[in-house]
Amino acid sequence: MVPYLLGFRKAESWSTSQISYEHYIFWINVLPAIFIVPIYEEIVFRGCLFNSFKFWFNGNVYGSAVVTSFLFAVMHLQYSDIRTFVMLFLVSLTLIVARVKSNGILMPILLHMLMNVVVIGVQYLVYINHAHQ
Repeated sequence: MVPYLLGFRKAESWSTSQISYEHYIFWINVLPAIFIVPIYEEIVFRGCLFNSFKFWFNGNVYGSAVVTSFLFAVMHLQYSDIRTFVMLFLVSLTLIVARVKSNGILMPILLHMLMNVVVIGVQYLVYINHAHQ
């Protein structure tokens, strides 16, 4: 987040275009990104896929975590920067740790929601800052 705030790295064009939408369209995009997408993605990736890979890999949590995280990063095709892919992979690993440590799906869902709030908030602040310059 710091590179975005300091202007060292620009947000990917598709995400900044969403911030520049009309006020009501912005909220139509933001609210699902904060409240619906994390629930769906956590159920699919940290719930179904992670558990399936653990079964297929005979309980190997590490292998299951790597494969699930790779798929999570790959499924976010709207990003084109390899650094974003790496960040998404690491975010997924972090959410899997939360899943394993909490022995449930609620903690990763809440963390994912928080992450989306922070990411969207930072992008919005950067957009507002550049719009007023």
